[in-house]
Amino acid sequence: MRFDDRLRTVLAQPAADPHDRAVRWRQLVELAARSQGEADPHLLEEAVSEIRNGASGVDERVRSAAATAVAPLQLPFVLVAAFAADRLNVSAPILASARLTASEWKTVSSGASDECRSFIATLNSSSAEPPQPPPATPERHPASTGEASASPEAVPSISEVLARIERLRQLRESDPAPATQPSPEQPQADEPSRLFKWECNESGEIDWVDGAPRGALVGQSIAQRGNGSGVDPNVERAFAARAPFHQCMLELPTGLTIGGPWRISGIPAFERSSGRFAGYRGMAERASAAQPGPETFGSDSLRELAHEIRTPLNAIIGFAEIITGEYMGPAENHYHERAAEILSQARLLLSAVEDLDFAARLRSGEDRGEADLSDALTRSWEEIERQASARAVHVEIEGGEQPARCALDAQLTQRLVERLCLAVIGCAASGEKLTFRITSGAKSCSLGASLPESLGSIDLAPERNRRSDDSATLPLRLVMGLARTAGGELSVNGSEVVLRLPKA
Repeated sequence: MRFDDRLRTVLAQPAADPHDRAVRWRQLVELAARSQGEADPHLLEEAVSEIRNGASGVDERVRSAAATAVAPLQLPFVLVAAFAADRLNVSAPILASARLTASEWKTVSSGASDECRSFIATLNSSSAEPPQPPPATPERHPASTGEASASPEAVPSISEVLARIERLRQLRESDPAPATQPSPEQPQADEPSRLFKWECNESGEIDWVDGAPRGALVGQSIAQRGNGSGVDPNVERAFAARAPFHQCMLELPTGLTIGGPWRISGIPAFERSSGRFAGYRGMAERASAAQPGPETFGSDSLRELAHEIRTPLNAIIGFAEIITGEYMGPAENHYHERAAEILSQARLLLSAVEDLDFAARLRSGEDRGEADLSDALTRSWEEIERQASARAVHVEIEGGEQPARCALDAQLTQRLVERLCLAVIGCAASGEKLTFRITSGAKSCSLGASLPESLGSIDLAPERNRRSDDSATLPLRLVMGLARTAGGELSVNGSEVVLRLPKA
């Protein structure tokens, strides 16, 4: 019997009861999955239509088993689209193994269910267009790394990042110690230094120098500026963020043989075994009038950094979802629990990365405008109620009758409002009641949220915020950082945590 005959035969089968419909549906899936271009297009289209329309009448376990069975095959694009319209725990094996073009994925996503659309976006996030960096000639990274700086368009994979770290480690171990093997670059007494290598410890104090007198540099801090000497604010900010810096200023005391301005570049170092921050290493070059000014850690750099972090992070989230959902087969409890923790922490980190992207847009002036706090809360209310219902928390709104317009872009305002509400709900216990209150003052608009019992003693003071590693309050601290970048503030006022934004 030819393939088309088998497909036509199954399509013609009667399906009077649920069992017959399930058998017929499963047979159609098997035949459509194995068509491999042999089926008549009209018959295949009819079969896929039956699969899509009849899915609701077939038990979810049968649909899930059918998807798992055919996932390894090269499936027709229309069959992938039909399964994408189903629930994620049914279609995940097919979506995870499908190999489609960008335009086909776009079509599949347009007709997919909400949870499948999100999963497709996660799987294909590496194809997203990265933010465009400012036009500039790529410069070579400090020579101590032994690596050329990557092209702005190149997004490294996790394996490439690990390979780079391994090469850096090998280069570092192969460097002779300056105490036992003098460098040929060491300057003569009558020849002033023009270039030197340096390393500093985790507190920012330089503890190794090659190419310049050690006494003039050892103990000099790159973490903060001293009296009449030290680094410029760009290095201070980069050190606080554990970020690379390039062609920034270092001013050494003029009384030294190497005193005066230097261009300094460096990259952070981390211990291989524990991942603990170990300091910086880099190079310094005597500054001259012809050299360009220091490179600022600007908004374009922040957006590029956010994109490079988001790409592997989305891949981690996708793999963790596959394990926790057991889409590719059952997982032991130990792996299931660890994957769930990875998923939770990765999503929290992704929120921080998105905040970084928003902060960069604020610094570039892209998010200027006006928005109403009440409108932002209304647009977010469906998601707020959904999260509250999942935790059995009661939520309600007070006020909001009067306009409360703030001088922020509508998208950013809604993000701040939604993040604050969800952060508070995430800390509430089952059965608690939370109230969100909107007020408008002379200079600011406010959204107050009643504090859950678990946050009764929370301290959001800046010095406490820098030292805290409490993951329960991290979402609130992220909201506070984003609010400050936007010109607002987040503070605790009695039994409320209050978000204040500048009034329009």
